[in-house]
Amino acid sequence: MSISEIIEDNIRFYTQLKGIRLYELAKAIGMTEAGLYKMFSTGSYKIKTLEHIANTIDLPLADLISRRNDGADNRTAVNDETLLAQSQKIIKLLLASIEDKSRIITLLTHRSEDIG
Repeated sequence: MSISEIIEDNIRFYTQLKGIRLYELAKAIGMTEAGLYKMFSTGSYKIKTLEHIANTIDLPLADLISRRNDGADNRTAVNDETLLAQSQKIIKLLLASIEDKSRIITLLTHRSEDIG
């Protein structure tokens, strides 16, 4: 895996872990989402941009550019409470999405009954 691939993988991993969407990251660092994806596709990273990304996701720059070990000895200490809180947040978002979709289905079902 090249260094640019490691960096992209780490950015995606840590933003997801911290509940930050890539378009939110792009906005926070003063880029467009398209610009962020172009940076990924070209593998061209400026140190200032990487520093800004690391600060935004509250991560040491060294962790952003280092090969990650997803095992128990991960370089970035993410305690169990943080992981639990992030998991709970993701579950709440998924449940809200499911509820929204259920409401839409119910609405469409009622409308089709009204029409038919």
